[in-house]
Amino acid sequence: MDPKSLPIYNHEEEIARALERHRVVVIEGPTGSGKTTQLPKILLQRGLSNGVIGMTQPRRIAAVSVAWRIAAELDVNLGAEVGYAIRFDDRTSRATEIKVMTDGILLMEARTDPDFSRYGVIIVDEAHERTLNIDFTLGLLHRALSRRPDLKVVVSSATLLPEVFQRYFAGVAGDEVPVVSIDARPFPVEIRYQPPSNDGPEAVMDAVAREVFAIEKAKEEGAILVFLSGEAMIKGTRELIEMSRLSRDMEVMPLYGKLTREEQEAVFDETPGKRKIVLSTNIAETSITVPDVRFVIDSGLAKVPRVNQKTGITTLREEGISQASAEQRAGRAGRTAPGRAIRLYSKRAFMQRPEYTDEEILRLELSDVVLRLINLGVHDIEDFPLPTPPPTRALHAALDALHQMGAIDRQRHLTPVGERMMPFPLTPALARMVVEAADRYPDVVDEVLMVGAFLSARPPYLYPQGEESQARAAQEQLAQPLGDALTAVHTLKLYLRSKNIEGYCAAHYLDPNIMAFVAKAHGQLSDIAKAGGIEIRGGGDPTQVVRAVAVGFANGILRQRGRVYDGPGDMTIAIHPSSSLFGNNMRYVVAADIVVSNRAYARFVSAMKAEWVLDTNPELAHRWGIEARKKKGRRDELPEPKGTPKSLQLGDVYVPVVMKKGRPFVPIPVEEAARLHTVSLSSLPAQALKWRAVLEQGNLKWGRGTSLAELLCLLPHIPLPDGAPTQIADVPLGALLESDRNIHTLGRFVDRVLEPGLPQRGRNPGWLTLVSNGETAFWFEMVDDFPDALGTTLHAVKDLMHALPLQDALHPRLEELVDRLDARMVEVEHALDAAARITKRR
Repeated sequence: MDPKSLPIYNHEEEIARALERHRVVVIEGPTGSGKTTQLPKILLQRGLSNGVIGMTQPRRIAAVSVAWRIAAELDVNLGAEVGYAIRFDDRTSRATEIKVMTDGILLMEARTDPDFSRYGVIIVDEAHERTLNIDFTLGLLHRALSRRPDLKVVVSSATLLPEVFQRYFAGVAGDEVPVVSIDARPFPVEIRYQPPSNDGPEAVMDAVAREVFAIEKAKEEGAILVFLSGEAMIKGTRELIEMSRLSRDMEVMPLYGKLTREEQEAVFDETPGKRKIVLSTNIAETSITVPDVRFVIDSGLAKVPRVNQKTGITTLREEGISQASAEQRAGRAGRTAPGRAIRLYSKRAFMQRPEYTDEEILRLELSDVVLRLINLGVHDIEDFPLPTPPPTRALHAALDALHQMGAIDRQRHLTPVGERMMPFPLTPALARMVVEAADRYPDVVDEVLMVGAFLSARPPYLYPQGEESQARAAQEQLAQPLGDALTAVHTLKLYLRSKNIEGYCAAHYLDPNIMAFVAKAHGQLSDIAKAGGIEIRGGGDPTQVVRAVAVGFANGILRQRGRVYDGPGDMTIAIHPSSSLFGNNMRYVVAADIVVSNRAYARFVSAMKAEWVLDTNPELAHRWGIEARKKKGRRDELPEPKGTPKSLQLGDVYVPVVMKKGRPFVPIPVEEAARLHTVSLSSLPAQALKWRAVLEQGNLKWGRGTSLAELLCLLPHIPLPDGAPTQIADVPLGALLESDRNIHTLGRFVDRVLEPGLPQRGRNPGWLTLVSNGETAFWFEMVDDFPDALGTTLHAVKDLMHALPLQDALHPRLEELVDRLDARMVEVEHALDAAARITKRR
C-alpha cells in the first residue's frame, strides 16, 4: 500500500499551516487514517521541527512497530535517523531525528529535562485513551509550553472530544488551538445488533462462533476482527471455532497483551487461501490496526481496572464498553471497503451505556504519578494542571502511601530514601525495595534487582494447550521454599548461567523472549544502581531478599485465617494457584500483587516470619498482636519442656507423645479418629492444646500437622477412609479442564471432591480438590490439608457454576454441591474458632 494514499495526506498542507502558525495543534481522525506513521514523516520532510521530533505511544509494542514502519518507509536504519525507546530497550543515537517512545520514557526524561529541550515538536499519539501516563504527559507539556516559546505540541486523537484538548491548552498556547479533522472512513459500516441468549461467557463465545460461521458460509470476503474481554474468552472462542470443519479455511489468531511481540505481529501477515480471524481484546480498538478487516464482531465487553481507595487494591472486572468505544470498534470494518459491525448486545443496551469511558486518572492508584511530580518540584499536587483533576481522596491516599514507605516527608519533599528511588525506572514499591536492600541488606542487592526485573515483565511461564500438567511439574522444579521472590531469583540465575538458553527455557516452559527481557532489565538496573554508588553484591542470606521485598510491599503483608488470609481493609484473600506457596501453611506472607476478579488472589507471594512483620510494619504487627520476642535462640533448639508426659489420654484412648526438634508431638492413629469426636478439650492439660498433632495410618500421614486443639475440633468434619486408602487413579489429576469443551469431564468427577485417597504420584494421602485459575480453567489435584482442600474446592465450584449458563444441566448439581460445601465450611470455621477460643482462654 502506498503511504501517500492514506487520508492524512489530503490534509498535509492544512497540518503544515496550522503548525507554522500555532504552538499547539489537535489532529483528530479515526484509526487507520495515517496519523501515527505519517505525521512524524510530514513534520520531518517539511522541516517543521527545530529539534528532535518525539512521539509518545501508550504501549511498548506500538512504539516498536511504529518506529520500524517509519524507518522502512524512509529507507533508513532503525536506530539512526529513526529510533525507538521503551523501558530497558533504547534504539536511538545522536543522529536520531524521529524518536518513538512510550509515554513513560518521556516522563522519565522529564526528571532531568523538565522543559524537553531536545525536542522541537512532541506528538502525543492516542491521546483519546486518556491513560494515566497520557494525562501526566499532557500536564508536563502544559507546564513546559509556559516556559519554552519554541516548543510545539501535536495532540493526535481519534474522533473523541477534541474540544477537551482545545480548552486545556488554550490558556498556555498563546493563541487559539486549531483542530485538523481527517475524514478517513470513506466506506459505510452496517451496524447489526445480535444479542446472545444470555450474558454468560459461554453464550457470548457461542454467538461469536455462530456469526463467524455465517460469514464463512455466505462466502463474503474479508478478515473478521472479534473483540472479546480477555485471554480466557479468546482461548475458549478459538477452540469453539477450530472444532468446526469450516475452520479448515480459516486462520484464527489471538491478540492480547500477554502474547510475545512476534505473536502479536502475526496479525499483520497475509493468509493466502484462508480467511483471517483475529480474536482480540481492546488492544485492536486503537493501538493496532489489523489490515483487510471487513467484519467486526463486538462482544461489547472489556476488562477495566479500578482501584479501591480504602485498600489500595486494583480490581480488574469485566464491564460493558462505552458508546465511544463501540463506535471505535465498528470503525475498524470500514477502512478499505464497505463493512459490517455485529454487536452482541441490543440497541437498547447500547443507548444505555455511558457516552465515553472514564479517564484512568479517575479510577487508578496515583502514587507513581505523585512521586514523579514531587521529584519535579511540584508540591501543591492538587493545583497541578491536568486535563481532568484527580479525586482528592486518591491524591491523599497516594501521598499517605509514599509517606508510609519513607519516600516523602509530610511537607511533600523527597526524603533521602526517595531521592535514591528516583533513578530507577520502577514502580515506587519496587524502587523502595531496591533501596532497602542497598541500605540494610547489601549482600543480596543483586538478588533484589533480579526481583525488580522479574516484576517489571509479564510472568514468563508458559502453559501450552495439552501440556499444562507437564508445564506445572517442570516449573515446580524451580520453586524455592520461601516462595515466589526466591523462585524468580533462582529461575533467572539458572537462565544467566545456562549454556543452552533455548533448551533451559523449553525444559521449564519459560517464554524465551520474556526471560531475555528480564535478563536485560536486570543488567540495566544493575548499571543504574552502580551509577548511584550502590555496590552490587549477591549470594547472601535468602531471607533478606524477602525482608527487602516486604518493605516495598508492606501493604501486601497478609495473615492467615483458616485457609485464607486477611488483607488490607479486612479483605479475604487466597493465594493464587500459580504461586509456589499455593497449598502451603504459612502464618504470614507478603504479596507483591493482589488482584481481584471473581475473588481476591495474592500473586508473587513470599513467606514471612512474625518478627519480620514487626520490623517492617509495626502498626500492622500491633494490630495483629505480634510482640517482640523476649527469649533468644531458635525455636527448634528449645530444651524439652519439663514434665512432658510420654503419653496422653484423649477420652478413653491413649496416644503417644514424642519429642521432635525439642517439642512435643502427638501422632494419632486414623483408626482411633472416630472415638475422639467427643473428646472435651477442657479435660486436657492446657499446654497440650498447643502441641503439634497429626493423623497417622501406618507410614502415611493425613494432613500437614496442626495444633492438637485444632485437630480434635476438626476430626468430626474430616472424611477419612474406612480401611487402607486407595489411589485416585481414574481422575485426570493435573489436566487443565476448560469450562466449555471439558464440561463433561468436570461433571463426571466434580461430585467426588473431598474424597480421601492416595495421589497418583507422591507418598502422602490427601483429599481430591477442584482448583480454579480464577477464570474458566480448572484442574483436579490431591491436597494434603483438609480445610485448604475444602476452601479451594468451594471457590472453584462457585467459579464453575458462574462460568456455566443457568440452563446447563450441570447447574442444579453444582448448586446442591455448593450448599453442602458451604455448610461444611461453616462447620470447619466454627471448629477452628472454637479451638482458638479455648486455647486462648486456658
